[in-house]
Amino acid sequence: MSKRKTRSQRHRAAVARARAEAGTPERVEPAPSKRARGAVDVMAGYRELASPGLIVRFVLIGGLVLLSISQGLTSKNPPAAVQAAGVLGGLCVLFFVGTGMVRHYRALYRIRRDQPGAWQPTMSFAFASLAVPLGFSGPAASPRDRTLRRVTFVLVLIYLATALIALSRPH
Repeated sequence: MSKRKTRSQRHRAAVARARAEAGTPERVEPAPSKRARGAVDVMAGYRELASPGLIVRFVLIGGLVLLSISQGLTSKNPPAAVQAAGVLGGLCVLFFVGTGMVRHYRALYRIRRDQPGAWQPTMSFAFASLAVPLGFSGPAASPRDRTLRRVTFVLVLIYLATALIALSRPH
């Protein structure tokens, strides 16, 4: 068997020598575990990478407005402009969701590339990261971001109401 020390053993010995030379005590209060510190940092990094940008948020808001208008103005034979507004709104929402998926997978790739043992894909991670690509969770929000999140939420509720109204109309 080899008597060669492992990298961690050599590192610990070097740290102990440096402490002895500096005159610091051998035992220092332990820092937070690497796993706990890494999990917080990694999740913050994920939120930063996966959160939607300002332009994409405006695309979603425009799509929700167009969808709500098309749902609210539907009749037995809606005009072509109303149908086009609905299609364009649907494409805007689809674009937002698609870019959210791309941002999500790009963030996962970068984090796993930089820190391979950062986290394992578990249900707790899935629930923690669920709302980030959709724009409802992310880095510490500025007042503008909080306003955009509220407007988006209100528009989703308006779209839901117009969809329910459209479903209840006789065709």
